[in-house]
Amino acid sequence: MIIVRRPPPVDVGIPGSHEAPGHHRGRSNLLVARSAATVLGFFYNEGGPMNYFAVVLFWASMSSICLAAPGGGTPIAGDKIDLRDSATSAKRKAAFRTTNEPAIDLATLPDPRRHGATLQVVGSGPGFGDTGVVPLPAEFWRGLGNPAGSRGYGFRDRSLGNGVRDVRLIPGRRGGRFSFAARGENWAFTLAQPQQSVEVRLTIDSRVYCARFPAATMRRNDEGRLQARGAAAPADCRVGRCGDGIVGSGEECDDGNLLDGDCCSAACLLEPDGSPCDDGAFCTAT
Repeated sequence: MIIVRRPPPVDVGIPGSHEAPGHHRGRSNLLVARSAATVLGFFYNEGGPMNYFAVVLFWASMSSICLAAPGGGTPIAGDKIDLRDSATSAKRKAAFRTTNEPAIDLATLPDPRRHGATLQVVGSGPGFGDTGVVPLPAEFWRGLGNPAGSRGYGFRDRSLGNGVRDVRLIPGRRGGRFSFAARGENWAFTLAQPQQSVEVRLTIDSRVYCARFPAATMRRNDEGRLQARGAAAPADCRVGRCGDGIVGSGEECDDGNLLDGDCCSAACLLEPDGSPCDDGAFCTAT
């Protein structure tokens, strides 16, 4: 007879999963990790040869999920964004911040001193603001703390060559901080009209971090000024724009074109019930 000893119970923890109380921010990755820990603890504590095989198979499947995540981007929450435009381009300003964000973690954060980075702020509809891809060269990044890099990374360009003055990536016990400040005529985001949604994208090496502020988070959304607060992490970092045929964040519809008069407007909003449609019918809510 083969005797398999039952191992002592183990307490499976998730390092770095501390989250500030009250921050219900759609942390799907943490929920997956905590569920994984629960299932693994059950298999392991029950013992038995079949359970050990189950543990191996379970972690193999979880590894494939985790490894696939960076390819789809790393969604993050957004505490606030403030954008200002002016007829005098030198007076344009932008500021963004998120804190207590588990994804800003030194264990997974690529080193921008080696890879450099890019930043983009983009609206979701036709004619909306878009900075384009703004380079953040490696030579302007420095490691924070002692030794350098032990407390995160900072970017500083006093010349405002591309409009971005300061970027901070600072990890913490309850999640990290990502913030940036930009201003001046080289900062290309314009506010010629109210925005449907605004997305912030930071790319380091092949990893993309994205935060998205839908209309519901905007406290002010006018020509020349936008303020938004408390955006939950988006479902993914898919790059989508109005007119691509896929209903994305901030869109009520998307019929694959940028035309009015077909019940889905050029801004990807539903046209009012009873409006004439281009096929001779009338628009309805469905």
